[in-house]
Parts: sequence; structure tokens; C-alpha cells
Amino acid sequence: MLFHEVITDLKSWGRVFQDPALFTPLARAVFEQAGRPFPSLECCLPGSNAVFRAGDAVLKIFAPEETGIGGAEEFLAERYGLERAAALGVPAPRMLASGLLRDRDAFRWLLLERVEGFPLSCGTEKLSPEDWRGIGGQLQRAVEQLDGPCLPFRERTLREPSAEERWTPFPASFRARREACLARAGTGDVFVHGDLSGDNLLVGPDGRLVLIDFADARTAPFETELAALVCDGFRFPPDYLLGFLGTFDREELEDQLTLGLLLHDYGAWIIRDRVGAPETFATPEDLKRALMEKLPREPG
Repeated sequence: MLFHEVITDLKSWGRVFQDPALFTPLARAVFEQAGRPFPSLECCLPGSNAVFRAGDAVLKIFAPEETGIGGAEEFLAERYGLERAAALGVPAPRMLASGLLRDRDAFRWLLLERVEGFPLSCGTEKLSPEDWRGIGGQLQRAVEQLDGPCLPFRERTLREPSAEERWTPFPASFRARREACLARAGTGDVFVHGDLSGDNLLVGPDGRLVLIDFADARTAPFETELAALVCDGFRFPPDYLLGFLGTFDREELEDQLTLGLLLHDYGAWIIRDRVGAPETFATPEDLKRALMEKLPREPG
């Protein structure tokens, strides 16, 4: 037995998944499978899976199925996302090896090239306005390359009951108009990264942007990716979004963002956290106006 902790649910995983000492025997076996010498493990920023720096690599061990997260679905999605990024020339960590190690639990793992840099979410004091605009432009080009047609995979049924419950704090008038908007919506699915937040965008020493953590990748309407990305951008300097949105038609963008939020599994929470209090929106048009006010404009 390489991993001695008993994992029965998410809580039991949460107690151990950031502990390098507990994962070292498992990691040694992973490196042996990969045909690489084992260095040592160091902690990374916490996520939901066990992620450690290991010399010039990063080891990601996915949470076992018992946790209700991670497992085969996230592992396959991330591996495919990394392969797609590499094929399209989108900056992302190079995948060095991947596999499955059966112990008490089944542990799927990825060994990735270690990328030097800091998360964009930590860049507020480090980046100039020109840097922010340049990074936004890099992200726009990466999304344009990555978010295109692909064979359906890991499709999540839109408007699942759990997702719909998140809209209950919104006024009845908003929810009724949302139903009407979605009934008319006709949008095709493409590959989406699924979590292009500031924590998953690394800025290298040379200013190069690198996309990480493809575990939420799936096929979904592009508008859902765009809306989540732009709303997350509201917490950064305006130059970031000005760089990203430079090629978008503003009127079309406002419609896309509104639709994307109405469609998104977590759209209700994104609005609550990044746009405004749910009770202040009587209709989707109110939401659109709030988005228009938050979108940065070129000076003059």
C-alpha cells in the first residue's frame, strides 16, 4: 500500500490532499511509471486535486472517485485539453506523461512541464497598464485558437436542476424573461477551457501568458466561456479587458455576455459576485445595462 489514508468523501480528501509527505510514496511510483528520477515534492497553490512541484515538473494527482470530484472525467478532460492546446500552439504546460496507479484507490495522474511565473490574480502590483493590455491581447488570441469546433465530449446538460436553483434569488420577472431568452437562443457548442480565471492564467518572467488547469474543459456554448472570463476580468485593471476585447463588436459583445451568463451553470453566482445583487435585476435587460456600465471604454 502506497497511500495509507482512507478516502471516503470530499471531506476526508480535503484533510490530506496538500500534504507532500503523505503523497511521496505514491509520487515515487508515478515517477517510476514515467521513467524519470524522483526529486521531492513541494506544495503548490491549493486547488481541488493534489498538485505538487517536483523538480522541473509538476505532478497532478486527481482526486479518487469517492470524493465526487476529479476522477476519470476530469483527468480525461484535462489530458485532452492539453493535447489540443499543444496541437493548436496555445501556450500551456507540456504534458510529459500520464497514467493510472491502482492502490487502495485508483489514482490518475499527469506529469507536466513546470512553468515559471505567477498567477494573473497575483499581478495587480507587478504589472504596468501596458503589461495588462498586452496580456489581455495574448488571452484573446489564445481563446480564438482554442475555442473552436471539436467532437462533443463531457457535455453538461444545460439548465440542470441544481444550476436552476441558483437563480431563485432573482425576481420572478427576471426568471420569466430568462426563460423566454433561453427558449429563443440558438448557439452552437465549441471546445471551452471552462475556468479561465486569474488563478489559471500564469504570467511568465518574459510576460508570456500560459493557460493551466484544463480539468473543467468540455464542449459548451462559447458565450459561457466569454461571459465568465470577462466578468472575472472586472476585478483587474481596465487595460486587461481593453486588451482582450479589442477585436469585439461592442453591441454584439453585450448580447453575448448577457446570453452567456443566462446559460452558464454558475451564471447566477457570477452575476452576484461580479456584477450586482440579484434582487436589483428585474429583467435581463437590467443585467445587460449593468454589464455595459462595467465594460471598460477606450479613453476619449
